[in-house]
Formats: sequence, structure tokens, C-alpha cells
Amino acid sequence: MSETKSVEQFKSYESRAINGNEKEYIRLTVSLTSSTAFMQLSALSKWLYLAMLFEAKGHEEVIITGQKCAEQYGISDASYKRCVKQLMQYGFIEKCPRNCFAPSRFRFSEKWKNW
Repeated sequence: MSETKSVEQFKSYESRAINGNEKEYIRLTVSLTSSTAFMQLSALSKWLYLAMLFEAKGHEEVIITGQKCAEQYGISDASYKRCVKQLMQYGFIEKCPRNCFAPSRFRFSEKWKNW
């Protein structure tokens, strides 16, 4: 027999949904957000990491461009590049191989645990 997990509704202050049911959301753990590596990130790098989690929709890899970050998340192209570099430095993401015409693709990493 398989157990079915029920998803708890979000509180009214956590969601705009009238019934508290959200279609998309991300998971953040205390161990990640209180880690030394996460605490060292700039506020904008944390925001980009959250944006990447939203865009990935639960997958281990994400494609997100500087243009999309500027349009949807208010992160300029220069800031995007700086934040990507910092997220890679602290072990939150890795760059995936690509050809020169494809947008950058990233894989979430566990290296932040060893920071």
C-alpha cells in the first residue's frame, strides 16, 4: 500500500490564492539557509538562486538567461554574471557543457555542504 501525502495549505499571509493552494512553490531547508556558504552569499545571489529554483520546477538542471533575470526578477545582466560566479564559487550550482549558441544551463550542486 502506498501512502498519499496531503499538501498542507499555505497560510493567508503566505499566498494570494484564496484557498491557500499554490500550483508552484519551492522548498527551502533550514540546513541550506543557515549554512555557512548560504550566509556568505550576497542578497542578490540568494535572490538569483531562488529564481533558479523557481525556473527549474523541481528538476536538477535549469536554463536561465541574463535577459530573463532582468525581465522577470529585476537582476541586471552584469549582476546576473556576478551572482552566477558567486553561486558557482560557493558550490550551489555548476555550469553544464553547451555549444556556443545555446543559453547557459546550470546544474544544482551539493558542494555548498562542504564549505
